[in-house]
Amino acid sequence: MEKFNLEISTADINIGAVNLEEVLQNVLDWVLVPEHVSSRREEICKINGQEFKLGRIIPNLFFLKILQKYKIPIELEDFVDFKKAGELEDFINKISEKAEQYKDNISLEDLKMELTKSIVKLSDVTVRVNTLVGITVNLSSLGQLAAKNSRVKELLNFDIPEGLQLNEIEKLVDANVKEINEILKKEETVYKPLLLGGAVNARQLGQTFVNVGLKPDIEGNVIPEPVNTSFIRGLRNRQDYKTCAIGARKALVISHKQVRNSGYLSRKLLLLAGETQLDQTCECCNTKHFLPIEFKTEDIYKRYIGRYTATGEKITGDPKQMEAFIGNTIEVRSPITCSARTGICKQCYGDLWKFNAEYNIGIISVLLLTNQLTQMLLSSKHLLMAKTEKIDWSEDFERAFSIDKNEVYPNLETTKIAIAVQDVYEDDEGDLFTNRFTAKVANKKVVITTPKKMFLNKEDAKKFETEPKEVQLYVDSNESCFFMKTRNIELGSTLAALIDLLQKPSHGGFDNDWIAVANAFVDKISESKLSLMAVHAEVILRCLVKDLATEKFPDWSQDEVPEIFVDYVSNAIMNSEELSTSLSFEQIKKQLNNVKTYEKTKAGIYDPLFV
Repeated sequence: MEKFNLEISTADINIGAVNLEEVLQNVLDWVLVPEHVSSRREEICKINGQEFKLGRIIPNLFFLKILQKYKIPIELEDFVDFKKAGELEDFINKISEKAEQYKDNISLEDLKMELTKSIVKLSDVTVRVNTLVGITVNLSSLGQLAAKNSRVKELLNFDIPEGLQLNEIEKLVDANVKEINEILKKEETVYKPLLLGGAVNARQLGQTFVNVGLKPDIEGNVIPEPVNTSFIRGLRNRQDYKTCAIGARKALVISHKQVRNSGYLSRKLLLLAGETQLDQTCECCNTKHFLPIEFKTEDIYKRYIGRYTATGEKITGDPKQMEAFIGNTIEVRSPITCSARTGICKQCYGDLWKFNAEYNIGIISVLLLTNQLTQMLLSSKHLLMAKTEKIDWSEDFERAFSIDKNEVYPNLETTKIAIAVQDVYEDDEGDLFTNRFTAKVANKKVVITTPKKMFLNKEDAKKFETEPKEVQLYVDSNESCFFMKTRNIELGSTLAALIDLLQKPSHGGFDNDWIAVANAFVDKISESKLSLMAVHAEVILRCLVKDLATEKFPDWSQDEVPEIFVDYVSNAIMNSEELSTSLSFEQIKKQLNNVKTYEKTKAGIYDPLFV
């Protein structure tokens, strides 16, 4: 890519040998080329030999050209490097004060007009640059695109149709958001950086331009009435405002409760995996044991691209190979079962070693995981959306009933429903529900069992106060017979699940089944759409898999698999072979009272903290 060269002096500026208006135009012509825009922070300009970043010289030129136009001397001290917030306002004030000293050259009215024109033009350039680098969307260009592309216009005016279940609403909104993102990738005047991996999040883009959709309430249930508009179109009524307000409160609760948990987990995992290194001298450790992975989905398969199977086959991403893998359990080479003596060999780590060879792979794995978790929680005020589960109903249920959002309606004009008293329960909020009842389906009585709790409305619930055995309900097709409380899959649920899997001795119910724990770890990062290759999960888990006899890392070079137990994070840190690692954690008094503490002699990366 061509370089941009700019080297001028204030002497040349003041005698008119250099025209700042022309210099500014040349800079903008170069910067506003998509291939150049990301280099504005690297390219260097020199003023009197002093270096300035190209991106920071632009606002200088916009305002200093005013001084040159009215023959007001410009000095090197007039140029500002703009490293702190608020410096632009101070810079404009400084330019104004200097211009006021030359009242014979420029009137106050002319100065105000020139400053206003420069501010407007700088704002326009800022929008164009930010559009190119991915931190904003050009609304004018988006409007022009909608005028010529009818599908974009439809997406920008999309309304959720009636008669959908909550999960169907969520899937429809997500599909439309994905579609408009795909369209905008090809329209660089609107949103070029979608192609470059820009900073605008797809969910934010979707809520702003397509549809806000469902939101959770404080208790963690999904509010059944979606915000059926986008922020660019504006909220429609009081219910929309109320729903968004409740969602905002929920975001604050998530940030307050969960971010500190994420930070604490990050600290613990850094201590746990900090000693894990890549053995750059070992191409292949010749381990005799491998990790069986259930390739359930395409997403899980893609998280193993660049890895090797037990037979040495490389996972490449080839469609035919992917088709053969999905739905099968295949043994892969893994950091967990690597038998290298001083770290992890290249083949067990996979081709990522080429990129991470110079770094601490344990710390990389932890930061790639926990930074995303923390950022997800911090961004809840922007990204908070309801995430529901798919419900599979029986054929009898679907023949007899229809669902609109969270309400259940009978398909027939009049439906008789019989509910036995022993099949009615009360939840924590005092509402009555059942998941077993009898209904008339196709001229015969059918016992229906539902996967969701069917809550009774207040009038029907009162009938169970007097009926000793069974209550019969006659419901018209325009009346709701049940309603459901749909739980939201929280933003913090991924964090909670990982804490349960790694930090608790039961490991999410898998106990010492290290293969099940490994698969559950990969499943969870896949379900949560975290941008994390599976190898990083395995690097972390490697630090917890221990030989029951020695309580140390197993010797995977042996023919027989040793009896394995899966330690939990806090305990593994406390029992670390490196004294500096365990003392960097907590419960110092307990450690100092333990004779094993004084037997630790292995050097560690945290040793300098105790020198």
